[in-house]
Amino acid sequence: LTRYDEEIHNGTFNFRTQKIFDSIQTAIDDPTTIDGDTIWLGNLNYTENININKKITIRPISGVNVVIQPLNPTLPIFTINTSGSSTTIQDLVIDGSTGNAGIYINNSATNEILGNNIINNLNGIYLYNSTENVVSGNIILNNSLNGVLISAGSDNEVSSNKITYNSVAGINVQNSDKCRIYSNL
Repeated sequence: LTRYDEEIHNGTFNFRTQKIFDSIQTAIDDPTTIDGDTIWLGNLNYTENININKKITIRPISGVNVVIQPLNPTLPIFTINTSGSSTTIQDLVIDGSTGNAGIYINNSATNEILGNNIINNLNGIYLYNSTENVVSGNIILNNSLNGVLISAGSDNEVSSNKITYNSVAGINVQNSDKCRIYSNL
């Protein structure tokens, strides 16, 4: 590998701009990162709380097992806000937000949470006042309260996940309508 290839495989990389960053949040906040960009993760471990305010995809470089833990375990590891609608979080291990959610989707729509391992959080995934999100193909386990909590949302899909060993409920739907929940274990 060249030095550049090693930096890509050991860092955080914006595919479109070819820029390398030290953290996921720095990559998102960079002014050259725009809606539609993909942030590739090459580090094995990240310790940060990430606020997503752009429509992006976050995923590991092929063949890399990426674990993301919170810098502050009382905050979500990922928060997707309204301006981050249509974000995809894919193929990550999201572990250890013991006082909050692994992924918190707040007033946001059309996000996709795909193929992740979401473990050891207060709630695995918490969708609040959010619509038309897809949670599929994830392993969601050992969360202190719920695997997936949907509150005040509509038209969300939770499908083909393995949701086990969550203390209160695997899937908890409150004050929400038209949610599609199927093929979960």
